[in-house]
Amino acid sequence: MQFVCLDLEWNTGVIPQTGKHINEIIEIGAVRLDKALRETDRFQCFVRSVLTKELNGLVRKLTNITNEQMLSGKSFEKALGEFHDWLPDDCVVLTWSNTDLYTLADNCYSFLGGVSLPRLHWYVDLQRYAGDFLQVEKGRQISLSDAAIMLGIDVEALPLHRADEDSRLCAELLRRTYDETAFQPYIQNAADPEFFRRLTFRPVMLTDPGDPEIDQRLLEVKCPSCDRKTARQGPWGSYNKAITGVFQCPSCKRKYKLIARFKKHYDGVTVKRSVRLVPEPAGADSEKTPFARHTCSQT
Repeated sequence: MQFVCLDLEWNTGVIPQTGKHINEIIEIGAVRLDKALRETDRFQCFVRSVLTKELNGLVRKLTNITNEQMLSGKSFEKALGEFHDWLPDDCVVLTWSNTDLYTLADNCYSFLGGVSLPRLHWYVDLQRYAGDFLQVEKGRQISLSDAAIMLGIDVEALPLHRADEDSRLCAELLRRTYDETAFQPYIQNAADPEFFRRLTFRPVMLTDPGDPEIDQRLLEVKCPSCDRKTARQGPWGSYNKAITGVFQCPSCKRKYKLIARFKKHYDGVTVKRSVRLVPEPAGADSEKTPFARHTCSQT
């Protein structure tokens, strides 16, 4: 099996027909490695923008790609075709986080009318694999340069934020972290249509309390003091894409405010909810009940 470390650079743009903002690819860079992780070939190509004739100033500063280099590049369709021809069939493609792969799929959809990449069969998110190897805390997305520093790589002299150089750095990170047994569980089947449907699915907030995808039990409140079910007082409210409601305990008469945020992902709905005591009017004698917060996932 061979390995291909892929990196992309892009410029922000807007598709005139739809007003959609998109990260338009302006450079493709990749390194091919054999099964012993020795470099066997490189790929680099500038891609000509169809949305703008000038790069964003920040992109120019970050990448050192000039307008002339971008405008002299190949069309996205031709550049992608050449990359596909260069890409071996029996390889695992790696990118630093799946953002590059999402951007590639988004460009395919926006400019070519499809999101599947015919010769991309196996995929690994190198950021996730290397992060686990380095025991980075869950939920933290470590940068490519930070990971390199943690592995003892001197990045001071490296021209980072260029697709060809970043792909070479990814290759070096793979060499320093690779363990065949540990690596296997991270390989995903990119030829499965579900892979790209999951990749390109954009999470949405569910803000209607009656939405059938919301577990109604998560919109109920138990009194933290006497463990009795409370009753909602008045209509549902909303705040910053959260569903809110005021509840009162029939026993101790305390009132609580529920704040619940439901986010729909490809594989289900995640929930962040909190319940807090509604302060009694000034002068009222009441015990303070602690603020209760928890995060959970719907099944």
